[in-house]
Amino acid sequence: MFIDTTGRERIAATRIAGTVVSALVVLMTLWLGMRPAAAAPDCDTHAGVSRELKRSYGEEPVAVGLSEAGNVIQVFARDDGASWTIVVAKAEGISCKVAAGQAWQPLPKTPRGPAS
Repeated sequence: MFIDTTGRERIAATRIAGTVVSALVVLMTLWLGMRPAAAAPDCDTHAGVSRELKRSYGEEPVAVGLSEAGNVIQVFARDDGASWTIVVAKAEGISCKVAAGQAWQPLPKTPRGPAS
């Protein structure tokens, strides 16, 4: 009598693979759900964000631009460059801090236009 173990082995391997994938999905869901609150954008009115950056870090606006999406992008930095923050101001009136760091260094301005 011949017993086909190949089919059984495939079924067992498929079940194990399914279990492993399910466990990974559960672990990823738990990990994403436990991210620290600091990972969420820090948003307020533009006046509120500006006031907090000035009070807490001594940062003031040093650069501004308009994104393709119509949002105002501002860079705040300390005079000594010790810290900086990038803020996105949306048309709805909310501003969010999206990045921050240390050692801000403005680049020297280069002349534009035809050479004399």
